[in-house]
Amino acid sequence: MMKKILVALALFALPFALKAQPFIHTQTKQQIYVLHGYTASIHDHWFMDFKQSLENEYTQVDLIEFPDSQHPDAKKWQQTLDQTIAKVDEHTYFVAHSLGVITLLHFLERHQIKKVGGIILISGFSDPIPGFPDLDEYILANQINPTHFQHADQTYMLISDNDSIVPKAYSLAFARKLNIPYRILPNAGHFLGSDGYTQFPQLVELMQQMLKHKKSSP
Repeated sequence: MMKKILVALALFALPFALKAQPFIHTQTKQQIYVLHGYTASIHDHWFMDFKQSLENEYTQVDLIEFPDSQHPDAKKWQQTLDQTIAKVDEHTYFVAHSLGVITLLHFLERHQIKKVGGIILISGFSDPIPGFPDLDEYILANQINPTHFQHADQTYMLISDNDSIVPKAYSLAFARKLNIPYRILPNAGHFLGSDGYTQFPQLVELMQQMLKHKKSSP
């Protein structure tokens, strides 16, 4: 009888004990990596504003600084990514601008990474571009197999209709080769600070949508 009474008291007290436990909110931290391009640094253009706009308790934004961006070295830039990016999974997102685009894609293919949270490519290209013969060797060293990325979730290209550095046709051709959706923005130049892009609200909005989509996914 005493044993039954003790069990009944324990069951009666259980809801109160559970109620007294503090509610712990758990959410996997999202990781965003941003890759700059030729002649740039992490302090240029919209990079810092993008970081400040998105970084919070649940989202880490890392701006990757490549060595000697005036004279990009394909091997050293890949080594920088190897040393900086410890893990890639469905909670990892990438933003790459200009020369950073093929740099990123080559890194992902080299490591056979297909599952990521999302990728946003800006003014991407994979062919030598007019007026920049010094980049031909770098571009050749970072050629990728487009089919590696054709089934990646949430991969987009942002393109300017008046890009004076990477002609629109080059970015369009690359987006179609990758078979990914793209958006053409009017009068955006090459998305540089000198083009007025010290902030990039369209990019911030797109990334927020990607993060929200991932958070709401089962």
